[in-house]
Amino acid sequence: MELGIVSEALQLATKELARQNERLVSMQNKVEAEQKRYKSLLELMPNGYLVTDVEYAIREVNQAATDLFDVEPQSLIGKSLIKLVHNDDRALFQAKLSQLAQRSQIEFSVRLQRNHASFFNASLLVSSVREPETASPTVRWLLQDITERKRAEVALESSNYDVLYDRTLHSFSKGEIIPLEPQQIWLVTQGAVKLTTMSDRGEEMLIGLIRDSMIFGPSLTALQIYQAIALSKVQLISIPLTELAHLPHLSQALLP
Repeated sequence: MELGIVSEALQLATKELARQNERLVSMQNKVEAEQKRYKSLLELMPNGYLVTDVEYAIREVNQAATDLFDVEPQSLIGKSLIKLVHNDDRALFQAKLSQLAQRSQIEFSVRLQRNHASFFNASLLVSSVREPETASPTVRWLLQDITERKRAEVALESSNYDVLYDRTLHSFSKGEIIPLEPQQIWLVTQGAVKLTTMSDRGEEMLIGLIRDSMIFGPSLTALQIYQAIALSKVQLISIPLTELAHLPHLSQALLP
């Protein structure tokens, strides 16, 4: 009888252990599925993403980062990120990273090596995170190639800066309505544009004619109803307001 009771207790315990094991397997599958999902999301990020240890040896890298460095992922894993920094920028690199002890996140730019041949200007957003499963800190890096932006800034600092340099021309035929975006202005490079509004009686009123080298946009007027129409074949370039705010030379070239 005692053996029978013990046997029943063991059977119940075995069934409970089996149920717990099923729950653990289910939870593990969910965790693995979540890990795969987050890795997939990281691969889809347009910016480069790196994870390093506190010595800046690379542990993880997404596809966008390997594209920036123009190498295979296995070439980066285990490599020190410091070795990829331009020699002239390493002192700045170390000085900025020393701020991580006081700040949760820092941002700066340095030149990074691409495929053992050339360098590109990179904007780095860096944060230090302590991994809960290991209690060891890691450093996470968000990388963006700002080479073109740096080139544009250098061009703006030039005394013979050309506003039209390296910008896309937009063409409109006579009579076409030119779209107006609140966060941009248009610069006329060829042709003429008519600016109109509506009177209280619903009649079209002419408020301006824009010719070569002149700018227009909804941010330059307080009128609620405002329309731009091509008077002839015109060519325009679009300039974001953010550029005017951050590039003084551009503002000096346009706003007078």
